Amino acid sequence: MTTQTSPLDPSEEAVFTLDATPGLDPGETLTGILQISVTLLRGSDPNAAQFVLTNPAPAINTAPVTVNKLIGSPLTIAAGCCVQGAMASPVDGVWYQIKAVCSTTNPLKRLALKAVVPGSSA
Repeated sequence: MTTQTSPLDPSEEAVFTLDATPGLDPGETLTGILQISVTLLRGSDPNAAQFVLTNPAPAINTAPVTVNKLIGSPLTIAAGCCVQGAMASPVDGVWYQIKAVCSTTNPLKRLALKAVVPGSSA
C-alpha cells in the first residue's frame, strides 16, 4: 500500500500518515511498528536516514485521525489503523519513500505501509 503526498518544502516539517485500513480485515488493528525505513526513489540525499524524525518516534494512532487527501474529501482513520510520524528538511528534487512494517492483531498478518514524499521548493 503506497500513497503519494503533496510536495514538502526543504524548510518545512510535517506529519506523515500511513493508512493501514485497506489491508486490515474488520476488527483487525495494528499492534506494533517493527521497522521504519527511508528509501530514495529519485535524487540524492546523504542524510536520508534523518528525513523521518525520531523524537517523537512514529506511532500507531490511539484515537481516530482525520487526514486531507490529495484528491477527494478528508478521510477519518479509526484508532489503531495508521502510523503517524514527523518528517523534515527534504532536499529539493529528491523523492523519499517512507516504509513502516507493522504487526497486527492477526498473528498471520504483517503489513508494509508506504508513502512517497517529493521534496520541492517550487
